[in-house]
Amino acid sequence: SGTVDRVAALPAARKEGLSAQEVTDLALVTGSASPARIAAGTAIDAGGLVPDLHDTNSWVQTVEDVEPIELLEVQLCNSTAPFILISRLRPAMARTAAKHAYVVNVSAMEGVFSRGY
Repeated sequence: SGTVDRVAALPAARKEGLSAQEVTDLALVTGSASPARIAAGTAIDAGGLVPDLHDTNSWVQTVEDVEPIELLEVQLCNSTAPFILISRLRPAMARTAAKHAYVVNVSAMEGVFSRGY
């Protein structure tokens, strides 16, 4: 939509940031992470994120180059957050009429490079 074209994604362009709906709108627009949108500061990728424009990040660094704070951030997202969420879900799961209740923890495969397919 025309509104989406005017939304600035980068924090410097808009102090208050984007609303959840604006991020969703940008993520659903074809070409929303095009070079032109990246240059204009309005790019949002299909995951709803601002594209990482750094030439060096933990995807290409060796382990000794990754800052400890980034390691902790990853552990919080991948281990601690699911643990907390599941612990909060347990009471609701215990109340279900079903014989069994399950939590399916889904993770991304982007960081797995050893697969043969």
